[in-house]
Amino acid sequence: MAYKKTNADRSIFENLLKENNKKKQEFLNKVKELLTAHDFYNKTIEEKTDFLLTEKGLKTIIACAKENLQLVEIGNVFEISQRQFIDIRNAHPTIYDAFDLGYSNRDTTVIDAMYKLASGFFVTEEEEQLMYMGTREPNRRVIKKQKYIPPNVYAGQYIMNNRKQFEYKRDTDKNQVPESNMFKIELSFDSGEGNNE
Repeated sequence: MAYKKTNADRSIFENLLKENNKKKQEFLNKVKELLTAHDFYNKTIEEKTDFLLTEKGLKTIIACAKENLQLVEIGNVFEISQRQFIDIRNAHPTIYDAFDLGYSNRDTTVIDAMYKLASGFFVTEEEEQLMYMGTREPNRRVIKKQKYIPPNVYAGQYIMNNRKQFEYKRDTDKNQVPESNMFKIELSFDSGEGNNE
């Protein structure tokens, strides 16, 4: 039976997508402001390459990679075609390393969140209560509560399957025996007295 999305699921997804797009647009606007301040958009491709090799240029590339921007999007921000940008990246190891550093920082953030989810953690929830005491304006009170989020077993399985795959690999096919646990038994029914033909 297929999973059918409800309207609530769709609205949550749409809100998350809108929030992500808004955050990405704000980031792109900040990058464009920085580049405009350095008169980046009026430069030739060689001058743009020289700027990208500066400390500010490399930090901008790292930030773009960390924000999970694709090469097309990064090229659009720098007003360089994707092909030119790939050529620049491949010709200059420092720019290539800046990409790797940005992507690895993003991956580290995801891994840290996965470990946190697998081990359990506390969160502080705020709840606003309105109390009507006979006046027109209600009294507002914010209550902060500590809530424990228990460990997620699936996050732990995912980590163990990826980090210690030979010791903890989960066998998805129940009928298949892992090779490390297999052994062979040979039985011989020959009495050893020769053949009676």
